[in-house]
Amino acid sequence: MYIMIQKSIEKGRLGISKYLKNNKVILIFLLCLLLSRIHHILFQLHGVNFDEAAIDYNIFCISNYGVDRYNNPFPVYFANYTSGQSALYIYLGAFLTKIIGFSVGKCRLIKLAGEIITFIYGGKVIRKFFSKRTEMIFYFLYIICPYFFMMGDISFDCDLIIPVFVLCMYFSEKCLETEKTSCYIGLGVCIGLLGYSYIIGVLIAPLFLLYQFIVNRKKNLYKTAIVAAVMDLPLALYVLTLFNIIPEIKSSYITIAGVSSSRISDLGFSTNNLYNLKYMLVTDPGYDFSGSMNFGTVYQLSWVFILAGVVVFFINKKKNLRFIGLLACAFCPLLFIRNATTYNYTILYFFLLAFTAIGIEILFHHHKTIGLITLAGYIIMFAFFCREYFVAKPYIYSDDAVIEAVQGVSTEEKVMLDTTGVVQPECYIGIALKVHPKDICYNERGYGLSVGNIIFNDYMNYMEYDTALIRTEFFYIYQQTEYSGLSDSYARKIASEYMENGYERKQIYGYYVFQNIQN
Repeated sequence: MYIMIQKSIEKGRLGISKYLKNNKVILIFLLCLLLSRIHHILFQLHGVNFDEAAIDYNIFCISNYGVDRYNNPFPVYFANYTSGQSALYIYLGAFLTKIIGFSVGKCRLIKLAGEIITFIYGGKVIRKFFSKRTEMIFYFLYIICPYFFMMGDISFDCDLIIPVFVLCMYFSEKCLETEKTSCYIGLGVCIGLLGYSYIIGVLIAPLFLLYQFIVNRKKNLYKTAIVAAVMDLPLALYVLTLFNIIPEIKSSYITIAGVSSSRISDLGFSTNNLYNLKYMLVTDPGYDFSGSMNFGTVYQLSWVFILAGVVVFFINKKKNLRFIGLLACAFCPLLFIRNATTYNYTILYFFLLAFTAIGIEILFHHHKTIGLITLAGYIIMFAFFCREYFVAKPYIYSDDAVIEAVQGVSTEEKVMLDTTGVVQPECYIGIALKVHPKDICYNERGYGLSVGNIIFNDYMNYMEYDTALIRTEFFYIYQQTEYSGLSDSYARKIASEYMENGYERKQIYGYYVFQNIQN
């Protein structure tokens, strides 16, 4: 028995040693990826985006109370004002929170795990269709691409659709190669997860399954279809609630509710999205986090390599037509969304990197020296991008001032908080103070009005409060909206009246704090 155990251990060591030897370059790339992303988790350079704040607060609520921020038990699709958020990121985050505790950085580990999956299995897919050298170039580009580099700093519910789609492609090829039942079941699971990873996955999943029946034509595909159908049944019921075909389902164990009528209005054939594809190579003016302000998302230099990569498909049709089929599954649903944004294009960034890697590989094949110079050029541009990323003024994604200000507020007093320029302030406060969702009051449209004893923007009755927090940077606001609209002149008027009526003024981070010292 002892000898058998020794042999098993030795065999394992040899296997690990062989794997490390054969994949040392990949492991070095993986280490570079981890080093380039970890700082996003440890140092929140650009704060917390309001959508990320909503995701994180939902994670906190689900993991601690079994409800979302609106007190819905275990939703299939999460409410977020008049829109919504996909479930996969939130439930994975809740599971992780149960193991290692809750924080914004820990919630971003889900995004990091997704990036590792995209990196490893995306490379395998590229190698399957093209070559090992193309795979290596893909790894290099994935690490330095501004889109993936910058998006590592923020978490969105759309992030996980890339790794899930990559796994779909990987299992699709494994089914063709091995015809193992486990691969067909794995493919069914991944197709089933598409809709939960992002709402556009509801359109992609049936198209991808149809693609499998066209390309694969194997009897075992019925196993894939059954697994995907069973997994997507709750999501299908959710879609039916949006169309008012079935009533909403709310129980202690699950919520299937049409939380977002805007999901229906988003549908409709639109060719304008073809024009907006340009924002994948230049910065989207509405979503500046999608790329570098100076160099675009995959850099302007990539145009020529992307075009060269597309030409490859006309050279080796047998394999590469399958790759085009996979691209079509990701792209075609975009034509049926009105005014698609960078969020909706997210899967296509994988294909952009793939085409760029193919184009550079062609250059390497004919002119190795020029290929090396090209990669060096990418590194130089990335160095300039990093200078912009680390030195430029942080984006106005979150309001740390809100968190700093409310942490020192008494829970006994009646407090007014000026949330000018802060979107979803209740989520930031909920994360910072670990607030129970029942303590948050919303209006009929889902906008937060108060958190416990902290009331937002009650400017008409501001003299009734024991403590009031008014922003110091009055001009530094997003826009005038119904939930954040205190003007500079009105803020100064309120501040003057507080001082004239015996309130004491002090400053906490980005807020003037007025306290009624007479009470």
